[in-house]
Amino acid sequence: MQKAWPEANWYAYLCSKKWIDCSETATNNETPKSKPNLLTIKNAQATSFYVITDDLNLLQLSFQNGDWSLEGKWDFSKIAQDSPFPESDDRIRKYIFPALYPIGPNRFSVALIQSWSEGYSGGGGHWEIADFYEIKGKNDIAKAPTYSNVPFSCQKDLRACFTEEEYNHSPHCREEFTGSLRLQYETTKTENYHWKATWQSYHWAGGEPKKNASNSKTAFKLLNTDKDNLKRYIEKIGFCEPVEFE
Repeated sequence: MQKAWPEANWYAYLCSKKWIDCSETATNNETPKSKPNLLTIKNAQATSFYVITDDLNLLQLSFQNGDWSLEGKWDFSKIAQDSPFPESDDRIRKYIFPALYPIGPNRFSVALIQSWSEGYSGGGGHWEIADFYEIKGKNDIAKAPTYSNVPFSCQKDLRACFTEEEYNHSPHCREEFTGSLRLQYETTKTENYHWKATWQSYHWAGGEPKKNASNSKTAFKLLNTDKDNLKRYIEKIGFCEPVEFE
């Protein structure tokens, strides 16, 4: 999706209709809410728009002849995800990624992201996983995700120099990892499209010049919903060498 701006008063209009919560704080009354962006799908009709809110709502809107209409609203806030991250950890964040993923003719899913970060002496890391849920009708969400606990993105860097001599002479005093998911779709004779997943990763080892940094692409099979999927994915793609998720 990409940002759109068909008219200046769209946000005030949505607030007046109470289609979105325009209070200044999130539902936990602690985190400031950000004003959502108005989005549209690339190469789509200019009359169809989407809004993603901090409280995990996806809205589909239409704008014709100067009037807004609410075409659909999907509330992801009540979905209980099977999380591999430590429970009750206040570093866990959830959000809806701004994209629609085709799973069949005129059928789409949405990526509900869980992210988790950790910091430690000399470095830190950030991991994101996705559950892909099909949206149906004007407000229904599939009870179970099409795919769950799919590695979505990651980043980690570690200190690689520890002595004055290393700091003075090493070509690189960090060890860096990044990774991200890429998806392609193939139409089939069945009602479900075939998804092809590729993991793109980058690794620059400590003590090595940048010319020795490596980029790689690894194709992997998306698995049906299972709480142990993430461990199987990590064995295949590495996922920035994460901590042992619970």
